[in-house]
Amino acid sequence: MSREPGLAELAVFAASGHTGALSKLSSVGDGLSYQAAKDPAGFVRAVGAYKAGLAAAVAEVGALKGARAVYSQALLATALN
Repeated sequence: MSREPGLAELAVFAASGHTGALSKLSSVGDGLSYQAAKDPAGFVRAVGAYKAGLAAAVAEVGALKGARAVYSQALLATALN
């Protein structure tokens, strides 16, 4: 049986230049819920890696153009503070 990827692994994937960082960040609650129950050590690692996932999502959205992108960029920028 395969295991779900941890959030730290997702952050590494997102930071590798692939798209989908924002999508992965949007489902972070599901991943944390899964890991808290099945892999407590992975949960701790994932919580420690949230900044990398957030930074990857900010970079991904930063490359977008248009009015909706401006709103998303501003929203994510406030999450970094």
